[in-house]
Amino acid sequence: MGVTLSDIVQAYFEDQEFQQHWSSVATKRDASIPKLQEVTLQFVHAELDMKTFCPQLDKALRLEDDWGATGFGFMMELNKLNKYHSDTSTLAEEHLRTTLRGLNKANLGERIEEFYSFLLKERERLRHEGKSGAMIVPASRSPFLLSLFAFWLDPENQPIVYYDSLRKGLSMLIKAGAIPEPPGLTLGPTAIEVRTTADHQAVEALVARYQSASTSASHASLLD
Repeated sequence: MGVTLSDIVQAYFEDQEFQQHWSSVATKRDASIPKLQEVTLQFVHAELDMKTFCPQLDKALRLEDDWGATGFGFMMELNKLNKYHSDTSTLAEEHLRTTLRGLNKANLGERIEEFYSFLLKERERLRHEGKSGAMIVPASRSPFLLSLFAFWLDPENQPIVYYDSLRKGLSMLIKAGAIPEPPGLTLGPTAIEVRTTADHQAVEALVARYQSASTSASHASLLD
């Protein structure tokens, strides 16, 4: 008999060392949100340009907890957006600013889809300028970039953050048969793919199902 979602959830709640570690991380991250939100909103309101925004955001990320964002996938991509996408045009800066304006949990999916399409167009523009692939922000970074910004801008509603661990973990659960694959979900070779509003909504439905199982298991453990 294969592993079940209940087995996984139960193991999760029984791992006290894991729980304590992530409780500490969550506390540090919560403490860092006001500063991250402040810097991001200064960029959104055009009080900071891209060249000033990137180092200030990087500095803010290092004050409490870096959210796993100071290296590959987030700050590295923002720095590429600043250095290579914005050296001959202000288009990338203006587009990012527009995308972040009003970003929240409710519109995250459509913003991911729109920014994904923008980055595909940017790839063609920068290739035409003779820039190498290493200089170009991949469209596949859109979910992580925007979901992390969304969490800082709308922390009360706690949007999904598209860490690789989440996308790969959910894919592993589905392939192991621990959870059913919801309609509309896009599975890549090793991870769930998020490119469109529909992709995002399918992941939200899957996470909601997992959270429901976790809540039930948590209540059951309190009654034991």
